[in-house]
Amino acid sequence: MTTELLGIGDAGALLTAAAGRWPDAPAVRNVGSSPITYRELLHRVAATEHWLLDRGVRPGSRVAVLAQSRPGTVVLLWATMRIGAVLVPLNPAAPPAALALMLTDAEPALTVGGAEAGLASSGGRSSDWPELDECWAATPPIPARPGPAPGPDDLCMLLYTSGTTAAPKGVMCRQRNVRFAVEAIQRRLAYTRDDVIFNRLPLAFDYGLYQALLAAAAGACLVLDEPGTDATMLRKISDAGTTVLPLLPTLGGMIEQLRRRSAPITGVRLITNTGAAMPGRLRRSLREIFPAARLALMYGITECKRVSIMEPDGDLLRPSSAGRPLDGLEVQVRGPDGALLPPMATGELYVRGPSVMAGYWRDEEQTARRFVRLPGTPEPVLRTGDFGHLDHDGYLYFEGRRDDIFKHNGARMNTTEIEAAAERVPGVALAAVLVPADDEPLVLVVTGESLEPVSVLSAMRQHLEPVKTPDVCVVLEAMPMTPNGKVAKARLRELCVAHYGPAHNASTHPASARERR
Repeated sequence: MTTELLGIGDAGALLTAAAGRWPDAPAVRNVGSSPITYRELLHRVAATEHWLLDRGVRPGSRVAVLAQSRPGTVVLLWATMRIGAVLVPLNPAAPPAALALMLTDAEPALTVGGAEAGLASSGGRSSDWPELDECWAATPPIPARPGPAPGPDDLCMLLYTSGTTAAPKGVMCRQRNVRFAVEAIQRRLAYTRDDVIFNRLPLAFDYGLYQALLAAAAGACLVLDEPGTDATMLRKISDAGTTVLPLLPTLGGMIEQLRRRSAPITGVRLITNTGAAMPGRLRRSLREIFPAARLALMYGITECKRVSIMEPDGDLLRPSSAGRPLDGLEVQVRGPDGALLPPMATGELYVRGPSVMAGYWRDEEQTARRFVRLPGTPEPVLRTGDFGHLDHDGYLYFEGRRDDIFKHNGARMNTTEIEAAAERVPGVALAAVLVPADDEPLVLVVTGESLEPVSVLSAMRQHLEPVKTPDVCVVLEAMPMTPNGKVAKARLRELCVAHYGPAHNASTHPASARERR
């Protein structure tokens, strides 16, 4: 483990440094709009700081925002961090009940997003939420920060987990955690001041939100794209002059479906991926669409941001690895008894280092369960709940989350391996496995074009042991997704139960199960 401590100082200082070094460089814009320079961004942030203080926001106050893909969300991010307040970004695509739950839990001193956003989150009741643009419009730009810089242990963000299988929890992010993560990621990805980062990711998702921080660390320009415009996405990527493209596998799959309508885009130099493993077929397609791009696979978890990053194009040599842990982080692999395991042995992944967050908001029980103190470690170590191994060269291999590893028909297996095999089948765009109870069949759900369940299962047997081949294959036109772009497995299970009963049996011939929605 590298002992050098990165990230001394408050995270908001990254913007001050960027405005000092690159005042006239473009900082952020929406697709098709003129950019805001770093000098202009700093002035808007300073005005917003005063606006927040005038409304009673103080260090430690939570400020919730419907994190629309607009520069105003980025302005509010910087302003809250710089005055020591705590940003609570909420996804506009989240169901109103989920938004209400998070707002009740966070108890923000102020909520920003406009009347329409307030109405959506309150189940139809009127809500007086200021518009994003109000934050700086009413106050003349004042470049001086209106108070002392926050301390490294002060909270700056409360990030709610995506809740793919359970209720979301608020992860408490300290200033030093965020500053360390930004600097450590930047060391690996090496964004430059000439980069244009095309961000289609939600700003309520840490992967999307950190693009604003990484842009400032490098002096790059962040281009924000609104959801819901899939058909023109490739054209917008090209027209924006994109050089860096952060993706999830689901977003990469959309791009793959659009490839027939577009010539290769040569300006993209770097594609990053996290959130889920990217299938080899999709990686090959993206390299054809963006022939000059190098691909960096990553692994992370909200509770400590990024854990590992593969060197660009390192997947060509190690296709199943998520790279080496970031400088300053240590990844340990431990068995069920907590003992350290040697290289190549699979166990639970523990993470130690400066990006391990402070715990869960108002949930001491879950914090104690996941942020554990071990002998010889002065600060808590994160139990990720994920399983994998390290090879002899220190490369990390993610094998599945705790709930994704199970026994079926007497064999130990994990959903990641089965889903990867399904996504190698021609025509399969996306695959998801539902972990079975003791007496249930193993169900695979896929999306794609012209798929027959029997053919999918037959083709999978070329890549899987027979005992790991699913019992049932269900074909859907679209997967239910979380607002952060991941497969919503709890919702997917509900769909299967609703249509096929508790055992997910679609017919007396399970392999012929088929559902079009």
